[in-house]
Amino acid sequence: MKKWIWMMTVLTAIVVLAACGNQGKTEGTKEETVTVKDMLNKDGVKIKKNPKKVVVFDMGSLDTLDKLGVDVTALPKQVVPKYLSKYEGDKYENVGGLKEPNFEKIAEIKPDLIIIQSRQSDAFDEFSEIAPT
Repeated sequence: MKKWIWMMTVLTAIVVLAACGNQGKTEGTKEETVTVKDMLNKDGVKIKKNPKKVVVFDMGSLDTLDKLGVDVTALPKQVVPKYLSKYEGDKYENVGGLKEPNFEKIAEIKPDLIIIQSRQSDAFDEFSEIAPT
């Protein structure tokens, strides 16, 4: 049940990112943002609308992003399902394992958004130091 709630939270965040209108603008730029609240971001986190660099640690979310045509920059390549095998290519960065993320590599990428699942929630603060999570 807990996994189902977590997945629904992630999918809701993805839909919000894909479908929301302008909820705010970053001062001094024309960059639009959306605010997403979930189990880990109870006060909400501002995320660039249509993020360009996305790091994904959840294969269900990767599948959804793929179907929505959202470009993904990096993922943990050790567990990519066969139907998403295109993400094993050199175009996509490898950011470690599901339980042992490579935080240095993620920081080098400078992502606009990091999508995690419940098994990475213990490292939420570390991910959040790098980018909105």
